[in-house]
Amino acid sequence: MRNSYYGSTSRIIKNRAQGYQKEGEEYKNAAFLSMTQPYSAGSLISTVDDLFRWYTAVMDKKVVTPSSLEKAQTSYVLNNGGKTGYGYGWSIGNIQGSPMISHGGGINGYLTSSLYLPDEKLFVALFSNCDCKDPGGPATKMAALALGKPFEWKKISVPGNVLQSYEAVYSSEYNGNITITYAEGKLYSMRSGGSRYELLPYEKDKFYFDEGFTTFHFNRNSDGEIISFISKSTGQDVEFIRTDKPVPTIKKIKLEDELLKKYTGKYQLTPDFQIQIFREEEKMYTQATGQNKVEIVAYEKHKFSVVGVDAKITFNLNEEGEVVSLTIHQNGDHTAEKIE
Repeated sequence: MRNSYYGSTSRIIKNRAQGYQKEGEEYKNAAFLSMTQPYSAGSLISTVDDLFRWYTAVMDKKVVTPSSLEKAQTSYVLNNGGKTGYGYGWSIGNIQGSPMISHGGGINGYLTSSLYLPDEKLFVALFSNCDCKDPGGPATKMAALALGKPFEWKKISVPGNVLQSYEAVYSSEYNGNITITYAEGKLYSMRSGGSRYELLPYEKDKFYFDEGFTTFHFNRNSDGEIISFISKSTGQDVEFIRTDKPVPTIKKIKLEDELLKKYTGKYQLTPDFQIQIFREEEKMYTQATGQNKVEIVAYEKHKFSVVGVDAKITFNLNEEGEVVSLTIHQNGDHTAEKIE
């Protein structure tokens, strides 16, 4: 390894890449960070060639003992039996079924991604000298292409009544619930506390997301009934069992215009994060800092559901009947004060 260093702002390092960051559409030099601070969590400088030499030495058992290497490539198991998907130093996963170990990194002005497939001895590393360009996705796609198994699926047509048969709440012991819903000819997946995403069919009982590397493979019993699905991704495969829980539905009610006007305005959640509530073409919307607007619909007085997201909003009033704050119910409760 001839091009790896402990970072230093004073040392002259040949071909060192300057780090950048992006604010809006403007690129800027990355904010200063002394290399005396991150140590091994960000102060190391290297190249993809040197990193390949390092991986090769480690995998050839020239750096750590075989027993340590095995632990590093084995997902740690929690006391409750759940797997973390992380060994001693690497994330544990797969690419199209091929075992993979990987790790990424990030610091002011830089992002990195590296992965290794032990069976194929395939190594991919991508470095970005802007912390606005995540190399993780492209690195994964490159590895899949090198395997001859690109993440490419072709959507097929499936009748609406068949799509509707997948609708249910599915549960995993360690990974929560995923709700599959059918609406207007499309199938959707929504994880507890998350957003709704469309599922696209590419084979019988197999679906993919338009963006990303995850597929859902549904399983049937001997009577042809859907009983579960396997979520396959670059991480661990996870099985979700079909339950008898009712699929949540939004029962929309109509509120008076005068009351809806009280809800509109800006709400401060944190010093740099605001939530705006507004009306547009007779509909109510919410839009958080840096996010797209999302429709909200009332299901009780002062209470709204967020369309396409497993979240609810409660507007809080004082004794005079004025709206003073809102509470977002999503992975816990978070209250934002009304500022205008």
